[in-house]
Parts: sequence; C-alpha cells; structure tokens
Amino acid sequence: MNSKVILKVEKLEIFQFHLIITYSLNKIHIFQTKIFYKTGEIEKLSKIYSESELRKLYCHIAFIEGYKFMPVFPEIYDISTIEDGLTSKLIRYFKDTIKKLYSQHIFENKRFDWEGPKIAFSSENINETKFDSIKEPIKINSSSDLPQDRNKRPFICFNGGGKDSFLAMKLIEKIESKYSIFSHARTEYGRHDHQLKIQHLNEKYLDNNLKMESHDLYVIDDFTDGIFMQSYFPDIKGECSLGFPCQVGFPEMIFEALPYVLLNGYSYGVLGNERSANATQVECEEMETVNHQYLKSYDSEKYLSEFIESSLVSEFSVFSILRPIHDFRIYKNISKYPEILRDINSCNIVKPWCKECSKCAYVWLNLNAVFNPNEVFNVFHENLFDKEVLQIYWEQLLGLSTQNAFECVGEIGETRLAFKKCIEKGMKGKAITKFMVNKLLETTNFDELEKKYDEIYSTDLLIPNEIFNKLKPFL
Repeated sequence: MNSKVILKVEKLEIFQFHLIITYSLNKIHIFQTKIFYKTGEIEKLSKIYSESELRKLYCHIAFIEGYKFMPVFPEIYDISTIEDGLTSKLIRYFKDTIKKLYSQHIFENKRFDWEGPKIAFSSENINETKFDSIKEPIKINSSSDLPQDRNKRPFICFNGGGKDSFLAMKLIEKIESKYSIFSHARTEYGRHDHQLKIQHLNEKYLDNNLKMESHDLYVIDDFTDGIFMQSYFPDIKGECSLGFPCQVGFPEMIFEALPYVLLNGYSYGVLGNERSANATQVECEEMETVNHQYLKSYDSEKYLSEFIESSLVSEFSVFSILRPIHDFRIYKNISKYPEILRDINSCNIVKPWCKECSKCAYVWLNLNAVFNPNEVFNVFHENLFDKEVLQIYWEQLLGLSTQNAFECVGEIGETRLAFKKCIEKGMKGKAITKFMVNKLLETTNFDELEKKYDEIYSTDLLIPNEIFNKLKPFL
C-alpha cells in the first residue's frame, strides 16, 4: 500500500430492506458494508419522512461506518459523495473524538502523531463550516397518541446479551417504563443468526407487560476480519491486526438504530455502560487517555448524545442507566438473578465465551465472586485461574503489570475485591497464588475499595432527574 492512505466513501445505495455503502482505500481496494433492516423500516420511513431527511440520516450512517478503517491510519477521508447529507457538527464530533476512540490502537502502534484523517470534500471551496444541507435535526413524526411528557414515552434499550444489558432492562422494568429492545449482529462476531440467538437468551426473564418489540439489525462487511490488514499493513500491530473487531461499536450502533426511533417515537436510548468505563487503562505522557472502552465513557456518551439531539434527531438522546454504579455493585445486583448464568455472554471474540481473553477472565472472576462457584463451573467447565494463556491478563487485571487489560473490564481495585471474595470462598489456582505471593491481601485497603465501588453516584450522569429519582432505590 502507498504510505499515504486515502479512504473514500465511493457510493451509498438505498434499497427496500438494506443499505449498501461502498468504500475504497487508495481507489484500488474496494469494500462493502451492508446494513439490513429486515422488517421493512427503510420502506416505512420513506412514506413518512422527506427524501432529504432520510438522505441526511443514511449519509450519517455511511460516514460513521467508515470508522472501521481508522486502524490503517488514513491521512484523508473523502466524503464528497455523501457531503450533501452531512453537517459541520458531525465533522467537529469526528475530529474531537476519533483519537480518543482509537487511543488503544494509537498506543499499541506508537502513532502519537496521528490526529485523524483530513476530511476531503468535492471542492476546495467547501469546508466543514459551509456545507450543511439540513441544519435542523429531524423531528420525530410518529403516532399522535404518544405522551407529551418525553419521560413517559417508551425507551429503546440496547441489548448485547450480557449482564449489563440484562440489568439495564430489569431496572427499566423496576421504574415501570415501557421499552423496546435493539440488538445488532456484525460480521466480525461470527454467524449473524447465532449472535442474535445468544443475545436474545436473556429476554426470557423479562416482563412481557412492559417489553414491546425486539428490533434486530444485521451488518455485513468484508473488512473487519483482519485479513486485509495482515496482508497489506503487516507493520500495524494490535487487536485490529489480529482479526478482532475494528469498528468502535457505540456510534455505529446508535446511528443505525435511529430508523426505529423515527418510526416508533422512542424518547431515549438506554445503554448499560458502567462507571468503571471512565478510567484510563494505562498512563501515557503522549496521550490524554488510553482507554479501550473510551466509547463507553461518560465523556464519549455525552458528546454523542448531545450531537444526535441537536443535529440529527430532535427529542432523542441516550443515557447509561448503569452510569451511577461501578461493576462491583452491578455484579451484586446480578446475583439476585442466578437463573441467567447460562443465558448471558460477554466475550468479544467468540460467543458466548472463548475463555482465552481478558474479558472472559474478568467476567468469570466476578461471577464466582457473587455466585456459587460450582454453578459458574457448570457454565465454563474449567478453572480460568489455572489457564496459562490467561496469566498475562491476570497480572494486568490485578495491577501487577504496566497497564490494565485492554478490554471492557473494571478498575484494578474492583478486580482485587473480586479476588478477595473468591479466596474467601476457598477457590484455588495459579492466579490466586500470584495474588498471594505479591501480598495483595495484606497491602490492599479493601474497606476503602469497597466503599468506593459500592457507592451510588449522582454526578456525571445523563439520566434525566425524574428517571434517576425513581431509579435510585433499585440500584
């Protein structure tokens, strides 16, 4: 590949049930992303909203799906074919967040000089402050029988099949709000039908009187399996080069759920991002933050939510219902539902569990901390404390390395608390020995950690006050 990489959106095509977005790298290598709305949302929207409004929505989706090419460190992102549907606010959002969203990848490759690609338009006379086609956000044009009070309208809850999504939906039920469920399957996670089947397993434990619809999205693409990067960019290191997911996940998922929002009048998108997602995972002088899960952080969520409501869809924003609490307290809440042990997943490599990544190790540890270890063993069928491939991750998770594990895991203090709970249950293994040899039991102030991680926080939240006040007793 040429050292100067140019990413371009070549074409956006809109069909009855799906979108096709064609991208190119250096005008030579062509890739496609296909997004399927199998229950006819595209056709339904065309009967309610104007062509220019929908063009704006689909162009935003095409732009955001281009994020998955950022791991090749493009110098230019040519959006000339879709610029008529974009806004200057989107470009500002992109420029302000792209380096933080890919902070782990930048750190792994020591590309601290990369600030994100320059945006290229159809003409040098166009710039990011002068090309807005539709300045006002799209106003939801749905049933007139929706409540005037936005907080009383139905929510849309994002369900990935894990314990966070499950607890988020149970909390919505606790405050007696109606909601629908959004699940999405992507190529990089394997067969789409298998993904969605696993994601829907936790729904059998929900209240059908409050749950309304389940919306499923299918995203098919031919870039994120890592083969192209391994062949044409052999010098690029890190997870993305190994075939692990390259897309960020959070912005794409939210944007691609907006057709359901516009059709059904949902007021809020409910996420299950915990407070622990705010923490930097490694100290680095060259970067403000290096966080695998920056996309789940309060700052990221706040910026995206404000952008959507002010520029894309009015009277719709997102919030994390678990933001008031850390993982430590989330697992305490999950322990009330032992029946879900067999029906949750959290692995980002193989669904439901690969049992060889730091995410599997971390979740397995915390499940053992709050459930009967025999019941957890019946799901995983092995002691992950003893697994050799996981020892490097146990060191990272425990703070015995130069960084915390690059995954959606809690803070080091939370990991140590969970280890202590497992030791008190008599659990054994190589990682337990590591914990004891390093005298973490004696040198860690567990009372202080438990006080911190068991607290319910009321700051840095996007949850509307009326909803938070009803929610707080159940957290």
